[in-house]
Amino acid sequence: MAVGSIVDFQDGDFRPLRIQGLSVLVGMVRNRYFAISNACPHAGSLLERGSLNGEELTCPRHGAVINVLDGRCVVPEGLPQVPCYQIEVDSGRLYVTV
Repeated sequence: MAVGSIVDFQDGDFRPLRIQGLSVLVGMVRNRYFAISNACPHAGSLLERGSLNGEELTCPRHGAVINVLDGRCVVPEGLPQVPCYQIEVDSGRLYVTV
């Protein structure tokens, strides 16, 4: 599904989008686009309210830290990985497959 133009995202930008009924966080970090589930694996809080520092997004509720490029939970260790979705760029448009 087309989610926007590449000019819609600058480094460090992210926004929640509804894609095929799922809440997905789409953004750009270090010149790489990402698309991950918008739900923290710790307690289901919305990650869209978190803060991004480099590749790591901190959940605002309990401080879980998720790597947005691979979905891995950095803190605390052992939490399930956040689902990541395929993102492609074609003719200046971003497409996400869930």
